[in-house]
Amino acid sequence: MTATKPAEINWKRNLFFIWSSQVLSLMAFSFAMSFAAYYIQDLGITDPKDVKFWNGAFAASAPLAMAVMGPIWGIIGDRVGRRPMMLRAYFCATVIIFLMGRVTNVHQLIVLRVAQGAFTGTMIASTVMVAVMTPKHRQGIALGSNFSLFLYTFEMRLSIRKM
Repeated sequence: MTATKPAEINWKRNLFFIWSSQVLSLMAFSFAMSFAAYYIQDLGITDPKDVKFWNGAFAASAPLAMAVMGPIWGIIGDRVGRRPMMLRAYFCATVIIFLMGRVTNVHQLIVLRVAQGAFTGTMIASTVMVAVMTPKHRQGIALGSNFSLFLYTFEMRLSIRKM
């Protein structure tokens, strides 16, 4: 009985830290997405049709790159471990978001957005970590907690855009 206690404490602690890091990263990503059109205008795109085009390219490029790279990161994760993949996702996200604030034109922004999709994937990495480290009888609550963040931040983004 004492052998199972540390494992339970460990998965709960890990879930707390993964959940907390996801709260911060998903809120930041969602918050930033709401202002992408304004940032594109600051980069010199002034025609409303062009702003819409570049905002669409900005929104679509990361998920497309993530769809291509996700299976590749999964294969690498099977070889090197899930924790390094999660750390890679957060580190790359930090660097790429920082660089996005330093771009001088919309083309650089789109290239970094593609890189964001190709090298980050924090939601996928955290979900895999939660699934692997949680006891089977607790996976429903753990994965549900993790996924609820995605839904919350998606709704938050829609609310901010309506303002």
